[in-house]
Amino acid sequence: MDSYLVKINYVLMLLMTLFATYYHKKTVQTPLRYLVYLLWFMLVSDFVIARYLSFIKLHNVWWYNIIVNIEIVFYLALFYQYIQRPLSKKVIFIGAVVSELYYLVSFLFLAESWNEWQGYPFALGSFVVILAIFIFLIEFFNTDKIFYLREYLIFWVAIGVLFYLVVAMPLTIAQYYMLSEDYSGSGMSYIQYVANIFMYISFIIGFIWSKRSFK
Repeated sequence: MDSYLVKINYVLMLLMTLFATYYHKKTVQTPLRYLVYLLWFMLVSDFVIARYLSFIKLHNVWWYNIIVNIEIVFYLALFYQYIQRPLSKKVIFIGAVVSELYYLVSFLFLAESWNEWQGYPFALGSFVVILAIFIFLIEFFNTDKIFYLREYLIFWVAIGVLFYLVVAMPLTIAQYYMLSEDYSGSGMSYIQYVANIFMYISFIIGFIWSKRSFK
């Protein structure tokens, strides 16, 4: 079951990236124009670099720390640009700075090893992204765009990322308190794969259905 879900994840991840490339013209005038580069980076990082490090018997957790942090920073920057209220933007900006500082402090001073998974910094960064998405969706639903929400790619991106992080953040914390080392062999890893699949499908639907973008 585990290997089956992994294969589905990689297939959908590849499809999502290809759809993002094909429909890139829909986003060229918006902050979403950089999304395709993030998706290619994530695909190559996960499928090529991380696997190569594992193949040559080198630790790759440090590499996942880097790519996950880049992903968090990207989504914070993305939704920051779509949030309209100055106070809300200030809150998200402060949250982003705090989460990044915590990540650096944890990596440099608190971690027992450079190859230790930065779970708590990921949880904090995820919380700030979730907050940013909630703020964005509240503002989005208070406009006439709500009548055409399926046509906006940013809506599908928000739903996909929100679902994934709402699932992944508590699982990361649970890993520390309940699972210690045996995360991949637990039912929680299956839940994580399902969350990934939901996010990939949400992105794919957005790339296909979306007709409108706003700056």
